[in-house]
Amino acid sequence: MSVDRPVGVPEGFERTSARGPFTAVNGPIWRKTVGNGALPLFGLLPEERHTNGLGFMHGGMVATFLDSAMAQAIFEKFGTRLVTLEFSVTFLHVVMKGRWCEAQVTLGAPIENRITAQVDMVSRGQVCAQGRGIFQLFP
Repeated sequence: MSVDRPVGVPEGFERTSARGPFTAVNGPIWRKTVGNGALPLFGLLPEERHTNGLGFMHGGMVATFLDSAMAQAIFEKFGTRLVTLEFSVTFLHVVMKGRWCEAQVTLGAPIENRITAQVDMVSRGQVCAQGRGIFQLFP
């Protein structure tokens, strides 16, 4: 375990570079290359500051993580700036502080500088949230 990797962050995950001030403050978000040209996995270890009054991950933080994972996957695949045009999230199960989460992104084909994305957030083997978005690409 390296000094930079907190207990609970699996091996193979490295910190992503923050893509703006908001992500820098609300991260860190972690990234793992899976190979074979597949999109990377993204991870988050919820801290106290990511929770709501009931002690589990705040819905706004779940949405932030999902949107960030989709945007980062698009950026890495296409190497272009982008913005979120539409975003929806479905909450399925709560995630407690300190429970590792992973996000797996699936991308549609770009059409006229727009692309759709879907993401599943899994914790402890269970899908806890799903997101869908439409993003504007700026080639």
